[in-house]
This record gives sequence, structure tokens and C-alpha cells, in this order.
Amino acid sequence: MKGLLYKDYLVLRKSLWSMLLLVAVFCLIPNDGVFNLSLFFVLYTGLLPVSLLAYDERAHWEKLAPMLPVTLRDIVRSKYVLGFFLTLAAGGLLFLGRAFTGRASFSEAASAALGAAALGLVFQAVLYPFLFRLGVEKGRLVMGGIVAVMVFAGLQVRLLPSGAPLVGNDLPLTGNEPILFAAAVVLMLVSIRISEKQYEKRAR
Repeated sequence: MKGLLYKDYLVLRKSLWSMLLLVAVFCLIPNDGVFNLSLFFVLYTGLLPVSLLAYDERAHWEKLAPMLPVTLRDIVRSKYVLGFFLTLAAGGLLFLGRAFTGRASFSEAASAALGAAALGLVFQAVLYPFLFRLGVEKGRLVMGGIVAVMVFAGLQVRLLPSGAPLVGNDLPLTGNEPILFAAAVVLMLVSIRISEKQYEKRAR
């Protein structure tokens, strides 16, 4: 799997660093709008493996992979591992932007980062099985639907009256962010097994 991750890094290295730079910039810029751009980029950074799947499809990687010492499961898991750590990195930048600019306490910044990372992981866990089964082109329709649902749900949460504090104009903090993050990780593990089976069916 290390070789796959290195291959993915070489493919994405330019867009990877530019995306992380955007996350860092928007985490440091106060945002008083309805939608928080730093939160958006935390979600989006974890979706960079979708671009890798598109590259793999254009290169017919599924035909080349059987000739290499890798399995279909390795391919699936490498995308999840990359998405997981990219989401953590973006969440870490969000934490630094909140904590070291005085916009939130360390505990509030940590909760905001965990909450954003949890949303990103849930997004990946729901989306990736469709991508591995349908391919990126058809899967984009599913991705658009999931994005629309998440944006609508997030807007409703923002408009509802709540006593929970808003940190840096993020979603309301509930104090359960560590539990939500742990649940998102469990959901990712379940999603990996589903994606493995879906990708095996597609490769037959």
C-alpha cells in the first residue's frame, strides 16, 4: 500500500499543496457569512482521492493493477487512508486558525476541528462506495446529491435557534464532537468493507 500512496502523492502533489494552502488561508480569515469557507475546504480536501479515482479510470488502472503486487483491496484502502489523513490535516489547520488567532479557546477550536473532520469523514464514507461501484463519472451525480443534502441540512442547523456557541461562524458546538468523530471513524471502517465488495464486483 505504501507504493500506492506514493503514486497517489506524485499525481496529486501540486493540487494537494495548493488545497492545503487554501485551507490555511481561509482558516485565518474571519468569515461572517452563512457558509464558512474554512469548513468547506476541510470537507473538500478529503475528497481529493476522487480526482485520483478519475485519473485511474482514464489510465485504465484496473487493468494494470492485476499485473502488480497489489490487490483491489489495497487500491480501495489507499484512497480511504489518503482521504482520512487529508481530512485530519485540514482539520488541524482549522484548529490552528481558530486557536492562534484568538477567535476561540483551545477547547472550542479543537471541538470545531473535530466536528468539521467528522463531517468530512461521513461525507467520504457515504460517497466512496458509490464511486467504487459506479465509477467517477456516474458517481458525480451521487456526489452532487450528497453535497446538496449536506448544504441544505447545514443551512437548517444554522437558521435554527440554539443555545450552543458558534465558533468562528462554524456549526454549533455540542460538546459531543469527540464522540461524533469516533462514530465517523467507525463508519469509515464499515464503508471500506462495502467499497471493497463493490469494487470487486465492478472489476469482474
